[in-house]
Amino acid sequence: TIKYIFETHFHADFVSGHVDLAQKTGAAIVYGPKANPGYDAIIAEDNQEFKIGAVTLKVLHTPGHTQESSTYLLIDEEGKETAIFTGDTLF
Repeated sequence: TIKYIFETHFHADFVSGHVDLAQKTGAAIVYGPKANPGYDAIIAEDNQEFKIGAVTLKVLHTPGHTQESSTYLLIDEEGKETAIFTGDTLF
């Protein structure tokens, strides 16, 4: 089961398929602060956490490439910061 679709930023240069995936699965699309999509989405706050099973994804607002750009910090079941998903934040 897919619960969330985390977008790091708007992708004007290609189609990411997130809207189709959300429609097919019922999963919620998540963007960082300042996002204003033309479709239903969760607009997360900086430092907002999403629990997924035993792990947590924490939203870190990292504007730059786009104003809503965010990275997602993976926190494991023991509270250890394990990985970070940056999208186009780091080139």
